[in-house]
Amino acid sequence: MFSFMFEQPKLGHRAALEKLARDTGTRSCQYAFPAVYSLREKYDTELCLTDNAAFLRSLSRTPGRVDYFAPLCPADRFADALACVEQFAAAEGRPYAFFGLTADQAAALDMYAPGRYRIIEDRDWAEYLYDVQPLATLAGSALKQKRKEAHQCRNHLGDRLTVEPLQAQHADEVLSFQHKWLAVHDETGEDASLAGENRAIEIAMAEYDALGLSGVIVRIDGEIAGYSYGCVIGRDTYDILVQKAAAEVKFLYRVVFQESVRLCAQDFRYINAEEDIGIAGLRALKLSYRPAFLLEKYRAEVIEA
Repeated sequence: MFSFMFEQPKLGHRAALEKLARDTGTRSCQYAFPAVYSLREKYDTELCLTDNAAFLRSLSRTPGRVDYFAPLCPADRFADALACVEQFAAAEGRPYAFFGLTADQAAALDMYAPGRYRIIEDRDWAEYLYDVQPLATLAGSALKQKRKEAHQCRNHLGDRLTVEPLQAQHADEVLSFQHKWLAVHDETGEDASLAGENRAIEIAMAEYDALGLSGVIVRIDGEIAGYSYGCVIGRDTYDILVQKAAAEVKFLYRVVFQESVRLCAQDFRYINAEEDIGIAGLRALKLSYRPAFLLEKYRAEVIEA
C-alpha cells in the first residue's frame, strides 16, 4: 500500500519525479517536473512521492473539486495506486475526480472499478507528439508551407536575425520581453490564464538551471523577439513548455519552433508540443505540423449513488 503526504512541489522533488518518468517511459507533459513546479501556484498543485510512485493533484483546477492526475507508477501497481487514492479521497471527504488519464489508464480504471466512474474524453487536453527530424528540417511535402514561411521570415530579416541558446544569465532579458508580450496580448490585464502562465514563466526563469531547462532566444537587431524553453520527459521525449514570439514579425513563430527543435531536441525521438486547450486556431496550427500521434486524455468523474 501507499502512504500519502501531499505538499507543494519543491526543487528537491525533481530527481525522484524524473527517475519515475524515465522508469515508466511516460511521454506526457503533465509529469514534466519544470511544469509541475512552475505551475504550482496557478493550479494549487500538490505532489506526493512515495513507494516508487508519484501522485499529483490540483486543488483549484475545477472549482469545488480536487483533481487527481493519473498516478505515475509501474503498470502492475496502477490498480493499487488507484485504490489508495480512493481511500485517501474518501477520508478527506472532498469531491474528487481523475484528470489526465491516458486511454490505457482510463481502461484500467474502468476495469478496476466498473460503473464507479463516468469516463469522458478530454480532447482539449490531448497532447501533440511529433517526430523530431521532420520538425528540425521542415523537409518533405507535408511541411512544405511551414518550410516556405520560415524561409520567408529568415530571408526578410537576413543578418538582423540571430539565434542562440537560452541560458540562466538571460532571465531578466527574457522576462522583459515576456512582460511586453503579455501587455500586447492582455491589454486589460484581466486574463487569469495568461497571468498564471506569466507567473509560471517568472518562476521558471528564476530557477532555470535548477529545473534542468534548455531553450533558444531569437533576436532581431540584438533584441529578443522570441524565445522558447523546455525539458526532457521520460526516455525519449522533449517537451516544449513555453514558446513566444513578437506577433508583428510575420512567421517568426515558425523560426522559433524550428530552432527550438534543432538546438534542444536532436537527441530525442519525439517533441511534445502539449495541448491546444480547445483554442480552435491553436488546434489547427498544431495539426498542420502533422503530429506523429495524439496522446489522448480522459477524465473520470465519480458517479454518485
